[in-house]
Amino acid sequence: MYSIALVFPGPTLACLGPTRRLRRPLLLRIVHAPAPHVSPLDHALAAWRDHAAGPARRRTERRRYCGDFTRRYNQSVLLFATRAFHLQEQLDEANRALREMCQYRLDRPQTLLEIHSFPWSLSVLPRLCQLYGPDGTRTKGLMTPDTHAIVLRTIWEWARAKSQLADAEVEQSRTWYITNSENHHANHFASCWAASIVLAQSPEYRDRHYDDGHTASAHASAWTTYLREYLRERGRKGMTIEVDSPSYAITTLSAIYRVHEMAEDPVLRRRAEDYITLFWALWAEHQLDGVGGGAKTRTKPDHVRRGTDSLRRAAWYVLGFGDPEFVHASMLPLVTSTVELPAVVFDLARDHAGRGTYEIRQRRPGLAEPGYSQPNHYRMRFGPDGLLRYGYCTPEFIMGSFASTARPNAGWAAISSQERWMGVVFRGDHDARPGGGCDDVQAIEHGHQSPLRRRVPYERQRYDSHRKPERSDPKSSAITQGGHEGGGKQDKRTDEAKSGNNQTISRVPDRTGADGSDRRNDRADTSG
Repeated sequence: MYSIALVFPGPTLACLGPTRRLRRPLLLRIVHAPAPHVSPLDHALAAWRDHAAGPARRRTERRRYCGDFTRRYNQSVLLFATRAFHLQEQLDEANRALREMCQYRLDRPQTLLEIHSFPWSLSVLPRLCQLYGPDGTRTKGLMTPDTHAIVLRTIWEWARAKSQLADAEVEQSRTWYITNSENHHANHFASCWAASIVLAQSPEYRDRHYDDGHTASAHASAWTTYLREYLRERGRKGMTIEVDSPSYAITTLSAIYRVHEMAEDPVLRRRAEDYITLFWALWAEHQLDGVGGGAKTRTKPDHVRRGTDSLRRAAWYVLGFGDPEFVHASMLPLVTSTVELPAVVFDLARDHAGRGTYEIRQRRPGLAEPGYSQPNHYRMRFGPDGLLRYGYCTPEFIMGSFASTARPNAGWAAISSQERWMGVVFRGDHDARPGGGCDDVQAIEHGHQSPLRRRVPYERQRYDSHRKPERSDPKSSAITQGGHEGGGKQDKRTDEAKSGNNQTISRVPDRTGADGSDRRNDRADTSG
C-alpha cells in the first residue's frame, strides 16, 4: 500500500488515500515529496498500517531481520523518473525522488539487499544512467551529476555484495542451477550484469574490487558469457520452468528485454532478441484473444478463473491486442523496447481462423536432480521422462494439459510442480473456462493429498452494486463465464482442485465442486 498524489495543471494538489497499486500510471505523475521530516517510505507504511493494521504487523514482524519491504515505493519512483526523463518534464522532481530513494537504501544496508524489494528495481537504474546520465546515449545530462553520483554509489554497494563471480559459472551448471525461483534468478543475473556494465564504464568504480575480489570489468565479462549460454540453453531445452505463469512469467521476460536494450555485445543482443521472439511465438500459438490456453505452472488461485494476466497485458504493448492496463515497473522494458517481432508472430497471434485446428507438443523443463527440488537452490535435469505440454487448438477453444511419468514430488523442482493449471479456454469471453473449485479441505497434488484453505464462495456482483454479496451454494455450476476487465475492483478467487500432474491423464477428486468467489484482487504479484 502507498499513497498517490496526482498533479493537475495549476496549483491544485489532490491526494488519493492508500491504494494497492496505481491504475493507468502512464497518465499520471507521482509526487514523492511527503511532509517535511517524513520519508516517503514512512509516509507509505503509515498509510498502509492505517488501512490494514493486522497484515502490516505480520509483515513487519516477518521482515524484521531482512530489511524493509519497499518494492512498491521503489517502483513508483522509477516509473515517475522514467516518464519524466522521457518526456523531459518535472526533471527536478525526478532527480530529487531518485536521490531520496537511493539515500534511504544507503542508510539501511539490510533494506538495500532485501531480496523482495530493491533488487527488483535495481536493473532499471543502470539503464537510466546509460540513457540520461552525463554521457547519456539518448539525452545527456537529464540526470544531474549529484543524482548520477548517488545512483552509482547505490548500484556499487548492492553489486559488490550480491554479484559473485562463482554464480556466473557455466561449465558444470550449464545455467540450470536456479537460485530462489526462475524469475528471481533471472532478475538477479540481469541486475548483476547491468550493474557491472555501468560500473565498468565509470572511472571511479572500474578498478574497485567486489567482495569476491574481482573488478566490475571481470564481472561484466563473466555475466556476459553466462547470459549468452543461458539464452542458448533455453532455446535448446524448452524455455521456461515457470511456464506462462500469470504472475511470474513477465518478470523473467522483462529481464531478457533489459538485457537486449543494454547489450553492446552483438552475440548477446541477437540471442536476447531470438529468445524474445521464440517466447512470443510459443505464447501466440497457445492463446485466443490474448487469453493463454496452454497448461501453466505457478498459477495462483487468484488467476485460476480469469483470463487477464500479466502476459495478456504485456501483449498489448508488443502485439497490439490484449489488456492495455499498465500494472507495475516490470512492464517498463516492453514499453521502451526496440525489439520488432517478425510478421509471422503477429499472424500466428491474430489470425485464429487462418491457424485452423492443430495440436502442440512441447518438452518443458521440470525435473530436478536429487536433493535439489526445493527452495532456495534448484538443479534441473533433463531426460525423456520429463514434462510434456500438450495443446489442442481450434479457432473457438484451446485445451491444454501436462503429461508426465508418475514420480514422487521430490522428483520435480517446486517451481515446476507448484500450482499447475490445465483446462480449456473459449473464444468470445476472456473468463469463460471450465473450472472446479475445491469443495473440501483436501485436493490431489502429484499423487499426494495436500491441505488447502477453504474459501466461502460469493455470487457474482456487478460493479455498480454496493451490496454485500450473498452467499451461494458451493455446489453450483463449475463453469464460470462472463467477467469484466479494466478498472473493476472485483476478482474471482478460488481454491482450484490440484490435478494429478504425475499422471498422463490428470484427474480431479470426485468431491470437487465449484467454490469460486468474486472478490477481485488486482494486485500483480511478482514476488515469488
